[in-house]
Amino acid sequence: MRWVATVTLLACSVCAFAKDPQSEELAQVYKGKFLVVMRVGLAVGTCRGYRPTPASERIPPTLHVEIDGENVEYHTETGVTTQAQGCAAIVPESLHKGEVLYVRGVSTRRGRLMLWAVALSPHQVDAARAHGRAHREQGAAEFRFKIAKGAGLFYAQHMVATWLKPFDSREQAAQFAKTADSASDK
Repeated sequence: MRWVATVTLLACSVCAFAKDPQSEELAQVYKGKFLVVMRVGLAVGTCRGYRPTPASERIPPTLHVEIDGENVEYHTETGVTTQAQGCAAIVPESLHKGEVLYVRGVSTRRGRLMLWAVALSPHQVDAARAHGRAHREQGAAEFRFKIAKGAGLFYAQHMVATWLKPFDSREQAAQFAKTADSASDK
């Protein structure tokens, strides 16, 4: 009887950690890519009240950004997670159209495609927010795209492309951003 319980537990564990083929495909599409911000409305996190911790030296302040079609939601974050990152709070810093991000991680969970990305251009953090020392920091965000139940890979890619356009290299992303910016000036 005991071995049946062990086998059942092992089988359930394997099922729980089995990779969904669509998740793997999405990971290949975005992981290690450079993203150009296509429209305003997104943000990355910057730190308010920075207090160095061992983790904060490795992990930039990460803002959780929920995206459901045209709707985007984010807010100042506080609590244990922000303190582990060495911040009293993680504050949203708006991204500009044409700004370039680097994707460090991709996952899918509970009907969401999550892209963990870091801004390549540092954002100015004013002295009032940073205990008297103005500085520039690279913000990060976990973009959580809500994917409709039963939607396929192309739907997920379309959702992302509405906000962020992926490129294989930093140079390609920068060239696109520059071209798109000059086209919008005319």
